[in-house]
Amino acid sequence: MDLAEEMTKFIALNILVGIFFLIFGVLFLFFPQQLIKLSEWGNKVVLSNEKALNYRVTIGVFLMIVSAVIFLSSFLW
Repeated sequence: MDLAEEMTKFIALNILVGIFFLIFGVLFLFFPQQLIKLSEWGNKVVLSNEKALNYRVTIGVFLMIVSAVIFLSSFLW
């Protein structure tokens, strides 16, 4: 595999991770009830206690900032 192919795969992976963080950032900020339903559907505890609900805005903003940094680093490379 040459360098161009490796860089393409790296950028594609960064974009997918960025999209993942963006989606969960939006869920934390604007749709916490949907996040709880998604958590129950997946049989995992993501946002079930009161403390996590109190910090949902902070978590959502953080995830969206991480997503923006990943997108920018992918396209500026």
